Amino acid sequence: MKLAEMKDRFLETGKTALNKAKDLGIRIFDAGKGAVMWAVENPEKAAALAASGAALAGGANKVIRGVRRNVTMRQIEREKRTRVYDHSLNAYVYTKKPLTKEQIEFIHRERRKTGKKVSEVMAEMDLLRR
Repeated sequence: MKLAEMKDRFLETGKTALNKAKDLGIRIFDAGKGAVMWAVENPEKAAALAASGAALAGGANKVIRGVRRNVTMRQIEREKRTRVYDHSLNAYVYTKKPLTKEQIEFIHRERRKTGKKVSEVMAEMDLLRR
């Protein structure tokens, strides 16, 4: 395909996308305008709907906050179990998979006993991330 043809196709695709975005914007604006008109015509129903919507949003916010906290805690725990600090390198050594407490204890025990670096012990155990 020649460069001129590629340019034409690119411009045509851009124009199509722009037209679709304009149409979507117009539809969203019309829907919002209709909602505002309904709220002006029915203030009692709109107030009741807004109050119940606020209550639902507050409850949803509590649920989302709790779920986010749990996910973050699980990610932090997983990260803690997938890295071991190597004092001789002054850096963390990352593993292929989360280590058990027994493996971490064995690595540190072996490091103290033989005087090797943590990364060397883990390389012998084939635990290092490549």
